[in-house]
Amino acid sequence: MIEFLGRKDSQIKISGHRIDTGEIENAIMDCCSGKNCCVTTVDWNNEPKLVAVIVPKEDEKKDEKSVREALKRYLPQYMIPFFLQFIDEIPCTSNGKVDRQAIRKLFIDKRDDKIQHKRWELENLIDKEIYSILISVLKVDALYPDDNLFELGADSLLMAQIAGRVKEIIEKTKTSVTFDEILRQILNNPTGEAITTFVKSKQNILTSENVRTDDFRIIEKTAKDTVYIFFHTALGTTNCYRFVEKELRKEDLGDFLFINVEDVEWYYSIQYHELVDRITDEYVRKIEQLHYKNINLIGYCLGGILALNVAVKLLEKGIEVNNLFVIDSYPVSGKVEDQFIDEVIFLPNYQLMLSEVLEDVDDFKVMEFITEVRKRNNGNIPQNTFFNIIEKDTKMKNNSGLWEFVNSTKEKRFEAYAKAIEKKTCINVSAELLEATFEIYQHGFKGANVELPFYSGDICYLSACEEQKYFFADKNQNLEMWNDICLGEFEVINVPGNHVTCIHSEENATLLAQIIIERNIRG
Repeated sequence: MIEFLGRKDSQIKISGHRIDTGEIENAIMDCCSGKNCCVTTVDWNNEPKLVAVIVPKEDEKKDEKSVREALKRYLPQYMIPFFLQFIDEIPCTSNGKVDRQAIRKLFIDKRDDKIQHKRWELENLIDKEIYSILISVLKVDALYPDDNLFELGADSLLMAQIAGRVKEIIEKTKTSVTFDEILRQILNNPTGEAITTFVKSKQNILTSENVRTDDFRIIEKTAKDTVYIFFHTALGTTNCYRFVEKELRKEDLGDFLFINVEDVEWYYSIQYHELVDRITDEYVRKIEQLHYKNINLIGYCLGGILALNVAVKLLEKGIEVNNLFVIDSYPVSGKVEDQFIDEVIFLPNYQLMLSEVLEDVDDFKVMEFITEVRKRNNGNIPQNTFFNIIEKDTKMKNNSGLWEFVNSTKEKRFEAYAKAIEKKTCINVSAELLEATFEIYQHGFKGANVELPFYSGDICYLSACEEQKYFFADKNQNLEMWNDICLGEFEVINVPGNHVTCIHSEENATLLAQIIIERNIRG
């Protein structure tokens, strides 16, 4: 039986939110299965910050990062402790109550130690400007170059504010840069040091104008010969692999390399029909430079198509690929020319359906209408399709709210999507970031309308078992297509979940990782 110390109804106020520390303690215990824990607050730069101490079981790994990542599934960002620390036992007063002052002292010492031993040397104007922006937006008195901004309390809204102000700095030198490019850079590399390096590169201080931002992120680069390479999805990021990565990191497999879309302007400059070929040429060039002997490629969704094309090109250069793992990847057939339906198809990436944004909308009926339209138009979805759907259905036709929403501006629709995502998942996503991600998705989605190349190696295809709403593809035809282009052994392994939850659910992603580990053991 687990005993929680402190009152379960203890209420505190953080950043305007009324919080029950008992709820956070429950979530921590669910995440790490420790013996005990306690959540309290500590003053940090004149503002209260949540902190937590955890008493682990004897055989439990003391991994603060894993606990923090797991808490994101249970709690909104503002309820995740600013600091986490593992200790041998919860300190108590002489009368047996939790000694919160003793706990606070642990973190005050930690804060003071950080201030004493780490400094941000403000050597030039850019360093000073970025430093000023960050302490102003994050409302902190001190900041260090390798501080993770998320751990300092940043969320997507604050990141958007930072991106907007960084954009102003870059544009002072009349350098062209998009808000989306800056925001994506900050989200993928959330430290002051990374931001200043990015700004300097854009102002041609560190690199020439023709050098692109690197799209690669290497985790724990070692002297090992083995690498696992993860390719971005149509959203442009490798965030979908976070649970797979977490499980794989428990094994001594080798290095992990993640390929994201960081230079959005370059990405947009490539025509749809050339996209896959052009970017995989670039990725192969970079992979060659790393000189790994044992290469394993992993791709989900669009990433599966990219992984296949990279594997083909590596073999053409005489570079062997150990394993090619393709996770529920479907080449696109047909065009989506209706803007609103394109948005509807995009929403499940955030585990959101149209009916969760608008009342009195029947997802299955909308899907049936869209499927009929695709059949009549050789897989294409023409403009004004959704208006025609509304006209055909009496209930939707009489839904004034639906008419108003479809006819509203794109900005207002994405504000509604962002609110619905936050309501369902407790994840705070800014409308501006969501819209920018949608534009990346559109470009990648159109680029995925390609013919798969023949591959002489083996493919392990991990196929989601469940149907996905607003996912207009035939599973059997897709598997047949992948089987036809694979000249080696084509192995299909059914995995739980639909196209989204097969990898975004931690439980399902853990199974994916275990399959990858087993294949690695088999060689």
